Amino acid sequence: MYSSRIPIIREGDLVFFRDATLAYCAARRKGVPFHLNAPEEALGLARWLGLEFEVGEEGQSLTVPADGSTLPTKPLASFREEGFLGQTLFSALVRSSYGPDEEGYFPTKSELGFYFDEALLRSGNARWDDEYLEECQQFFFEELTPAELLEESLNRLPAEMRERAAPFQNELLGVAFLLGEQSSSLQPLSGFFRDLLNSRKEEAFRPLLNRVEQWDADSLEGAWKSLDDSTRQNLQDSFLTSHPGGRPSQLLLALGRNLLEWKAGL
Repeated sequence: MYSSRIPIIREGDLVFFRDATLAYCAARRKGVPFHLNAPEEALGLARWLGLEFEVGEEGQSLTVPADGSTLPTKPLASFREEGFLGQTLFSALVRSSYGPDEEGYFPTKSELGFYFDEALLRSGNARWDDEYLEECQQFFFEELTPAELLEESLNRLPAEMRERAAPFQNELLGVAFLLGEQSSSLQPLSGFFRDLLNSRKEEAFRPLLNRVEQWDADSLEGAWKSLDDSTRQNLQDSFLTSHPGGRPSQLLLALGRNLLEWKAGL
């Protein structure tokens, strides 16, 4: 079996997560167990990356010849907070020290389970750049289904908010689809759900709902235009600040009347 150790969660931990990710790929390729020794927070980040492991036990370590000093000092948790996908960082960590040195190479966990070759571990400085990270995020973001996008977004929220959202998965799927088409980060969608599920903001919907005659796009658009400027601005500030340019009628229509009635206390 292979094993890795992640002793710290702070600046510079990308080196440890990179080494653990590569060791995990080697274990998958050879069909042997992978064990990870790390504090609980690091185990959570490893699961977010998509690593599958047993906790504890020592095994064979993968020798990674690349120089980790060129990896960013920013901790892995910061990338998660910025709305990156775990698979984006998985791909970036693999690519930093492994595989062909070419544009558009986005290594995935599934393919590396078949094709990982330790001979492709690169010596010298690790390869990492912000442009690649953005391209990689866009690539994986476009591959997500609305259900996967919804799950990724809700997983960033506190547990009690996820529980509050549970009865409304079908309605929220529509929002995930609409916002997912216009973004390449989880931040706008997670922020929208956070605001929506915050009970202190429920009154913000009432002035709009009181003007909706029937549940269709034209009625919503008309209701929105009939509001005074200050009320519209309050709604924008309460619910759409995390997605500038979003059309309120699109977002509200996707939510479904049942969810809005629940939120507005009607």
